[in-house]
Amino acid sequence: MIVKMMTGEQKGSPYFWNVPVDICDVALAHARALTREQAANKRFLLVGDESFWMVGMANRLADSLEEAGYNYPVSRATFSYPTMWMMSKFVPEIK
Repeated sequence: MIVKMMTGEQKGSPYFWNVPVDICDVALAHARALTREQAANKRFLLVGDESFWMVGMANRLADSLEEAGYNYPVSRATFSYPTMWMMSKFVPEIK
């Protein structure tokens, strides 16, 4: 979805909050869960230390890639939940 937003194929972004997690933290959590008996048969939720709207994530990526010489046409438009729900009936990637 982010790639489609950045390439201009998707003309907006869903209006929802996102809390990404660093992949290094995910790997560390997996390693700890495999090596600690207390973690057996339990579920854990990983939460990043920063949160932002989906359009903010696309804008940050576009800004950092622009510094590297790439130009992505990120749309600043956002879609409400009802709009996204309706779009999900026609665009399988939105589900």
